[in-house]
Amino acid sequence: LAEPVNRQRYPHITPACLPAQGQKFEGQRCYISGWGKDAFGPGFYQRLLQEVDVPVIDSFKCEQQLQRTRLGPSFKLDRRSFMCAGGEKDKDSCEGDGGSPLVCPNGPNSWTVAGLVAWGVGCAEENVPAAYVNVANYANFIRQHVH
Repeated sequence: LAEPVNRQRYPHITPACLPAQGQKFEGQRCYISGWGKDAFGPGFYQRLLQEVDVPVIDSFKCEQQLQRTRLGPSFKLDRRSFMCAGGEKDKDSCEGDGGSPLVCPNGPNSWTVAGLVAWGVGCAEENVPAAYVNVANYANFIRQHVH
C-alpha cells in the first residue's frame, strides 16, 4: 500500500502478514473469506462477504483424499505450489472464491496469509479438501518484488 490503512477510520479492515518463507500451517484452523457460491453447481453467489473456518491438512493426507475423487489414484499434489485445507462437510471455498485469502491466526488481532483459494473437487464435501496456493513458498519472491 502507498500508505498504512487508518484502522480507526476503517475498523472493519484488518491487515494480514506474509508468512515466513517455508512456514507450515498444518493442524491449524484457519479462515477463508469470499463472495463465491454457497453450493457447487446451482449455488448462489453471495451479496455479503462470507467466512468459514477450516483445518489445514497435511499434504500427504490431502493427496490421498484427492486420489479417492474423480482425480483418481495416480493424482499427485504439487506440494511446492499448493497446500490443502478443509474436508469438512458444509465448510469450504467454492466457485467464485478463487484468489480469496486463507488466513491463520498469528496472535491476538494478528493474521497471516497462509494460502489463496486455487481449486477444488466440488465444494464442501466430507474428506475432500481444497487446494490453496502455498503463499509461504513464495514469500521471499513476494518480498523482493513488492515495494
